Order: sequence, then C-alpha cells, then structure tokens
Amino acid sequence: MTGLIAGVLPVFLMIALGYGLRKSGFLPDEAWRPIEKLSINIFYPSFLIPAIWHADLAGGGATVAGAAAVGATLIVAAATYAAKPLIPLDGPAYTSVFQGVIRWNSFVFVPVIQSVYGSTGTAMAAVAIAFIIPVTNITCVAVLAKWGALKREPSVLGLAKSMIVNPILLACLIGLGLNLLRVPLIPGLSDAMDLLGAAALPLGLIVAGAGLSFAEVRRRQGTIAAVTLVKLGVMPPLMWLIAWALGGDSLTQGVALICGAAPGSAASYMLARQMGGDAPLIAGIIASTTVPLQRLVEEKVIAADLYQYLAGLTVELPALRQRPEDIRPLAQHFLRLLMKEMGRELPELDGDVLELLEAYSFPGNVRELKNAMERALLESGGHEIGREHIRFLGPAASPTPRSG
Repeated sequence: MTGLIAGVLPVFLMIALGYGLRKSGFLPDEAWRPIEKLSINIFYPSFLIPAIWHADLAGGGATVAGAAAVGATLIVAAATYAAKPLIPLDGPAYTSVFQGVIRWNSFVFVPVIQSVYGSTGTAMAAVAIAFIIPVTNITCVAVLAKWGALKREPSVLGLAKSMIVNPILLACLIGLGLNLLRVPLIPGLSDAMDLLGAAALPLGLIVAGAGLSFAEVRRRQGTIAAVTLVKLGVMPPLMWLIAWALGGDSLTQGVALICGAAPGSAASYMLARQMGGDAPLIAGIIASTTVPLQRLVEEKVIAADLYQYLAGLTVELPALRQRPEDIRPLAQHFLRLLMKEMGRELPELDGDVLELLEAYSFPGNVRELKNAMERALLESGGHEIGREHIRFLGPAASPTPRSG
C-alpha cells in the first residue's frame, strides 16, 4: 500500500500543477492545445515505443491484461447500452455517460504503473492500451452517431482511418512489432526516443490537469456521481476479476486494477464536441473521476502559495466587451478551429450574425464567444449560421451600449 501511495502522489502533484497553471492564467488558454498536441503526437509515442520494444512479453501477462481491459470495457458498455431506456437523459447527455464509464486516460495510469511496477508493468500497460483503443473508439463513435446531436453516421473507412492515425495506438503497434521481430537497439534513434520519452509523462500529466473543469460537477451532481461510481467502483474490480480468472499473476492483476481505476479520458471531450455529445457533462465526468486532484487543489494541501506566485506573473488583458473589434476575427477563428476538428468545410457566417455578436456584451468574455460559436455550429448542423442559430444569447444580443 505504501508503494502504491508513493507512486500515486507524484502523479497527482503533476496534475495539480497543471490545474494551478491553467486556473492562474500563467499560460494563455490558446497555448494549451499546441502543448497537448506536441505531447500526444511526439513525446508520448517516444515513451511507448521503447517501453514495448524492450519489454519481456514472453510470459503472456500482457495478453491477459489486454484481454481483461477489453472484457471489462465490453461488459460495462453492454450494461450501459441495455440501461439506456432507464436513464432519464437526452441523447447527447447519454453519449457522455457512455463515454464516461468506459474510456480511460492513459496519461494518468501509466505513470502510476511505472512508479509501482517499473518497466515490466509499463510495457504490460502499453499492450493493454493497444488492445483497448480500437474497442473504445468504435463503440463510442457508434453511440455518438446514434444519439449525438449531429447524428453523423460513421463509415467503416472513417473508423479505420481514425485508428490508423491515432498516434498512441500507432506507437503501441510499432513497439509491439519491433519487439516481436526482435529488432536490436538502434544507436542514436533509441537515445533520441529516450530523451523525448522522458518528457512525456510529466508533460502529459500537467496537460491532463490543465484540462479539468469542475463547473459542471456542481450543476449535475447526480448524473456525474453515478458515472463516477461505475468508473471507479465497478470497472477496477471487474478488470481485476477477469485478469484473475484468466490466470494472470499478481503483476498482471495489479496492472489490470490500476488500468480500471484510471480517470476519464480528455479524448472523450474532443469526440463529444465533434459529434454532438454533451461536452460540458463529459468535462465534469473527467474532473470527477480525478477526485484526488480536486481535493488537493480545493483544500490547498499542495498549492497554498502556488497561485500567489503565478498570479504575480500574469498580464491583464482587457475584457472582450472593451475591444469589440476583436469579436469578428475571433468568431471566424473559432469556427475554423471547430471545422478543422470535424473535418468539414467552413460554413458561411451571415453578416447579421456578426453585427449581433459585435453588439453583445459577452459577460463571459472570450470563452463565452467560443462556446457561442460551437453551439451555433451545432444548431445550424454545420451549414450557414444565421440569426436563428444564436438566439440562445438572449435579449443581451440586441444592440446595447458598452462601457469603457
């Protein structure tokens, strides 16, 4: 137990650091997306490939861990699907519940496994990741296609492409191939990957912390509590039980247990945004399944003076209502980002819409503008955005004088 606590504590310290950096404004919001992209596409694959490449997989424990991960995920997914008529939520909210109970964040559980079980456990966890990514992606996309707001039917080719270009799955498969082919160390390349991989876990944990949002947790406590119970109370023992039933040794069972207890994946939020799921709800689920972080930050166990230090390094930026000339380019910028994520062409933005946006005071600042463009895009179904698609802004969208 002491070893597990020693392995978990540094992980949540890094997550709490990321949360503190984001909340303090030490880095601008737009800086986190490229950092996340660099981490997922470069650093994390550089960590996973050597971990699997140099691992001893002869014992079969990795296959058992992968089978336990897939088996538990399919069981929980089937139960959640069967319970759909009993869940009093609309379609998009249900898709977030579905994602919340089966998807897990490898950035969080892999460092714990590395701290507790070393390189052997890390390699086993990486193989489990390779097993589980296709299963969770296919099932979640299918559920979002059926019940998401956009009702985008997935194609076999589209699903296959999403698997092939997934950098984490690709890294796991490359490492597994190098291992099975017994490819020796490659001087220079192996050293470079070790250097890049060393940055993967701390940076990934900081990014995971920066992406947490607790706002929705307070508003939808019942739903999020139920999902958290399944994710942290049902999935871990179920995954452990399957590993035990398949004859896994203590290492395999321990890896399975920690995998099952991993918090929700940030990829769930991106998929919800792309396919019309309830993005705020899944954001709350991700935060709730990372409960130790919430306690550390809110109770100021570790970050009592961190905010004060970072707050002294922030730069004041005028509110959006004080710079209305930025509303038009920002609105178009957010639309381009959203359409790029969805892989679709940029829709037309009616001139009247731009005038209404410029007349609105945006008490929620730039974040409210970004959310407004996202919702307008969903309302329009990805087509031309008109006045009728921004009615949710309310009476304040009518021309009003601005102060300052």
